[in-house]
Amino acid sequence: MTEQLSAPSYQVHMKGIDYPKTRQEVISYVREHNAPDDVIRVVGEMQDQHLTFTDLARAFGEAKGRLEGRR
Repeated sequence: MTEQLSAPSYQVHMKGIDYPKTRQEVISYVREHNAPDDVIRVVGEMQDQHLTFTDLARAFGEAKGRLEGRR
């Protein structure tokens, strides 16, 4: 699970998105591009706002940190 949330891994699934996007637009995009469930889950947990690349990078960093802290 943690590997799927690494910065290089999640950036692959976000490639090609023109920001800002709403949470639902990002979820739709990553689903269409076969992102892993972990990626979709992190985006789904974000506030429904206009998201930027920086917002997503922060969210994935926090999610990875939470997972690593559980070990």
